[in-house]
Amino acid sequence: MTQVIIGRESELAALWRFLDSIHAGPAALLLSGDPGIGKTTVWKEGVEGALQKSYRLLSCRAVEAETRLSYPALGDLLESVLEETLPALPEPPRHALEVALLREASSGPRPDQRAVSLAVLGSLRWLAASSPVVVAIDDVQWIDAPSARVLQFVFRRLKQEPVGVLTSVRAGSAQDPVDVTSSAIAEERVHQLRIEPLSVGALDQVLRSRLGTGFPRTTLLHLHETSGGNPFFALEIGLALLRQGSDLAAGKSLPIPKRLHQLIEDRLSGLPPRSMEVLQVVAALPAPTLDVVAAAMTPRRRVDGRLGPAIDNAVVEVEEGRVRFSHPLLASAVYQAIPLARRRGLHARLAAAVTDPEERARHLALSVERDRLQRMNGQSV
Repeated sequence: MTQVIIGRESELAALWRFLDSIHAGPAALLLSGDPGIGKTTVWKEGVEGALQKSYRLLSCRAVEAETRLSYPALGDLLESVLEETLPALPEPPRHALEVALLREASSGPRPDQRAVSLAVLGSLRWLAASSPVVVAIDDVQWIDAPSARVLQFVFRRLKQEPVGVLTSVRAGSAQDPVDVTSSAIAEERVHQLRIEPLSVGALDQVLRSRLGTGFPRTTLLHLHETSGGNPFFALEIGLALLRQGSDLAAGKSLPIPKRLHQLIEDRLSGLPPRSMEVLQVVAALPAPTLDVVAAAMTPRRRVDGRLGPAIDNAVVEVEEGRVRFSHPLLASAVYQAIPLARRRGLHARLAAAVTDPEERARHLALSVERDRLQRMNGQSV
C-alpha cells in the first residue's frame, strides 16, 4: 500500500481478501461509516491495491451537487477506457452510450436506458476478458439515479466474470444510500464492512503522525471521548487545541473548530425548538434518562415525543429509557451553545432532579458563578 494506515489492520485484511476473491467471480465490498471516520481512506487503499495487482480500475467519487444530473458517475467510471471499449461494441448500444455521455450530439429522443446498459455491460465484459476489473465508487449515496440503474442492470447480468465492486457510503446521510449491488451479486459474495472508531492508542499515533506532537493522557482521553474516536474530528480539535497555545484546563471543554461546526449544524438544522430544549438537558447530563430529563424540564413534561424529530434525524438514540447522542460532538456542540446564564439555571434544576450525591454536587457547582464559587471555596478554607 502507498501509505501507513494506523489502526485499520482488520479492515485492510478484509480489503485484501476482497481483492483476492475477484478471480473467482463477481464480488462486492461495501464500506460504511460516519463522516471523517476513515472510510474513504480504506476505499483509496482498495483503489491502490487494485492497481498494484494490475486489475483494470473504473473509479469515481460521487458528489452531492451532481445527484440530479444524468450519467455523471457513469462518465467518470468509463472515462479511462472508452477509447478501448467503444470499438468493440455493436452500433446501437455504442451510439446510445456516446449520446448519454455527451460524446455525440443527438437531435432525437433521449438514449434508451436499456441500450446504454447493454453498452456498459459489453464494455465491462470486454475488459474482464483480459484482466479482473474493480468498479470503485466513493460516497455512493450521491450517485445519480440514471447511473445507479445502469450499474444495477449490469451487475445483475454478471456470471463468472472477475468483476469486483468497491463502494463507500456515508452513514447517517439524509439521502437514502444507493446500493448498486442490490439483488445483483450473490449474497454470499457481498460483504459489508462498518468502519469503526479508532482506539485511544491508535488515535494517539494518528495525532502524533499528523500533528508532530502528542497530548497528555488526560487531554488525549478527553479528545478521544469528544471525537468519538473519529480521526478527522480528533485532528481538527487537536489543531484547534494547539492553536490555543496551552493545554486543556481542568473542567474546560475542548474547542470545536469552524469546519466541524458545519457538519454538526447540518445534523441539528431543522429540529424544532421544543426538541432542542430537551437536547440541552440531555447534553448537560453524564448519563441521561427520560425520567431525569423530564424532571428537569420547566414545567415537568413528557419528553419522548419531543425527542422524536431528533431520533428521526439520528441525533440521539433511546434505549430502555436511556438517551444518548449518536456522536459525542453533537452533545458538546449543543451544550456549548447554551447561553451561560441559562446553563447555570439548567444545572440548578438538574441538581434537584438527580439522586446521586456526587452528581448533585457537580450540578450545584456548575450552577454557581465561577468568581462566587472561588469566594465560597476561599471562605471554607
